[in-house]
Amino acid sequence: MLTNLPDLQRFMYKSKEIVQRFYSHAKPGDKLYGAHLTTAAYIKFFVPSHPDTDVAIDSRYSYYDMVRDKENWHKDGLVLCRNDKREAELKKYYNNVELIDTYRVLPKRVFYTYRVSNPKIIEQK
Repeated sequence: MLTNLPDLQRFMYKSKEIVQRFYSHAKPGDKLYGAHLTTAAYIKFFVPSHPDTDVAIDSRYSYYDMVRDKENWHKDGLVLCRNDKREAELKKYYNNVELIDTYRVLPKRVFYTYRVSNPKIIEQK
């Protein structure tokens, strides 16, 4: 039985395994995104090279908003989403959105990997 909290969390959340599976779909040059601050942080932490990550869709104001180059925000790459499919939100920024993997950790903890490409030109306000 797992009684150590870090071990229990690793068992329940499987964050490292989720990111490894997500990253197995990466191609050279892919930008890596989360659909939420947490998933972007998982990617940054668990991908061996600790690449720059970002949040691919509109989200609450965060560190990413402060450091992001809005001209180059959206690039071809992968997006990791937790618990909700995000095609409609991704299609706001990309012409091509493809769900390429679904990973169910627990009945209510599901992760989706999308390949996104051909970013749309969005007028800056």
